[in-house]
Amino acid sequence: MRAPSVKPQYGPTLSELLIPRWRTASVGLRSLVLAVAVVVLAGAVAFEILRTRNTVFAHSGPPVSFSLNYAEPLHAVKTPAGAYMRVEARTSAGRLREWFEVDPLKLGSDTGQTSGSLPVYATNYIAGLGRRVRDFSLQSETKTRVNLVAGYTMTYSGRFDGQLMYGRIVLLVPTLTGQPNGVILNMGIRPSASLDYSPDQVASADVLERPFRSFRFGS
Repeated sequence: MRAPSVKPQYGPTLSELLIPRWRTASVGLRSLVLAVAVVVLAGAVAFEILRTRNTVFAHSGPPVSFSLNYAEPLHAVKTPAGAYMRVEARTSAGRLREWFEVDPLKLGSDTGQTSGSLPVYATNYIAGLGRRVRDFSLQSETKTRVNLVAGYTMTYSGRFDGQLMYGRIVLLVPTLTGQPNGVILNMGIRPSASLDYSPDQVASADVLERPFRSFRFGS
């Protein structure tokens, strides 16, 4: 395919300027230019690998074992009392931007079918959120699956650090019957004014998707 022509007033092109100089350059100069290009390319690749490198978190029970991974800008912070782990990201001013936390879930000894006990637990959990979160508004609640594990999810909006945040709660247990212990995946993000984003989209196309989708029960 021929390159598009350039009007005379806009020429010559960069390639027209560089190609003659490259052809007349000494072997040593060519080698130096190529070496610099290789170093720059290798540096860019290394930076991208470091930027997207996963950090793995694993928790060995009892009562449950699980693992997940996350990447920057999320980083580990001091684990809140009673929680298994927490990672978050903040702005340069120190305001909360995203968080992902794993908390213990205990349904009790007479749980029966998980499909029936999780919605009951969710009702009480939602009531607690309504008391703790300023301007709390429930968006949705429904059954869900995370890597083939059945669970229950709720999404909501509310104010944290004085700013609007969208949150998602996911209740998970390893087995469908007779399992009283599981986890609560508690996550949230500050919505962007440039995106058409709703609470139902939390962890579907943002930095929280990695820890959410990588969550696995077991050691």
